[in-house]
Amino acid sequence: MPRARFSIIHPQAFPGADPRELLSTVHRLIGDYPLAVLEITSIPEAATRHAVRRAMEASSTGCVFLSGLPIMRAGASLCAEGEARERAVTLAASLVREAADLGAEAFVMVSGADPGAAGRGRAIANLLESLAQIHEHVARTGHPMTLRLEPTDREMHWRQLLGPTSDALGVVSAMAARGLVVDLNIDVSHILQLGEDIGGTLGIAASNSRHVHLSNCVIGSGEDPLFGDHHPPFGHPGSETGPSELVRILHALHYHGFLSADDPSVIGIEVVPLAGDDPWATLDQATSDVALAWHSAFAVALQR
Repeated sequence: MPRARFSIIHPQAFPGADPRELLSTVHRLIGDYPLAVLEITSIPEAATRHAVRRAMEASSTGCVFLSGLPIMRAGASLCAEGEARERAVTLAASLVREAADLGAEAFVMVSGADPGAAGRGRAIANLLESLAQIHEHVARTGHPMTLRLEPTDREMHWRQLLGPTSDALGVVSAMAARGLVVDLNIDVSHILQLGEDIGGTLGIAASNSRHVHLSNCVIGSGEDPLFGDHHPPFGHPGSETGPSELVRILHALHYHGFLSADDPSVIGIEVVPLAGDDPWATLDQATSDVALAWHSAFAVALQR
């Protein structure tokens, strides 16, 4: 029987939400949705962090901390040179402490801006040093957390060093050679923006990933206002991921071992409401879309 630890990516589901409503939103999410994990980002106020942690622990909901958005919004890059890299690591260290406060099981990062082909070798070396330092900061918290890289596009939207899944796996291997564990969060939208095949990417990443985001994107028309990594609802006109694609993605996840009953992956539902749309209605539709795709993909198994 296929199994998944379903999650919702809070900062995407509720972009620009009033921070004062965060705790009530968390309570509603863990009360109304069949979540195993909540993916959350920076909560600067310590009292709110502690309250969110208590709410998640009371419901046995896991936490994954997403550091990519605050790091990119600060213009920081973990693969930069010199003082710029040090500033990015300092910011990441402060976010590690927030993640530990939340009891996060994993700390998700992005690599930093792509410097272009000529500078990539040096940027990879810088990234490896940053990851090693972040490992040290995690150890200092005393809270066990997996460090996790999320490859994004390299040329379309975020333009990050990682980038192609094969390059991300090279970083994972280089960290393993140092005796340090880093794994991957695979995002369907990013796979598509990279021009990679979803099944092929899942196949090569499977041994180093237990975390996938089900997401959508528009890549066919650069004139579309949602072109790039905007995560529109599934089935949005002109987008790449609709009901039939979700079924195929779930089949691929199952085939490559992501939905193992013994070690189920975190499967995140990542949609952003369109301008003017109610985020709760958007989320309801997205979770319904995934539930229907799951039933279509595994109807025979579910009847056993």
